[in-house]
Amino acid sequence: MVAADDVYWSIDFPGIDGARAQAIVDSAEQLGLASGGIVADPDDYLTLHLDRDTVESLIVALADVEAIGRSAESTVRGVLDILNEWRSERN
Repeated sequence: MVAADDVYWSIDFPGIDGARAQAIVDSAEQLGLASGGIVADPDDYLTLHLDRDTVESLIVALADVEAIGRSAESTVRGVLDILNEWRSERN
């Protein structure tokens, strides 16, 4: 199980631009509500909010790397590692 201090939360604010996103992070830090916040530019990052059932399904699907092909093997294994780590921290 994950300790309360180690839990990673994220917040979505649809319809804002990068400057407003940064202002929200800056405000949270100035108010002492959070530290080390980051803005993930949707042009550069795909942020997934996956429910437990989806994670379980992806783990099963990604476990068969051979069926996916050698060219994607390292990427698939990386995603599989992330999903397995997430799952193990919550069991």
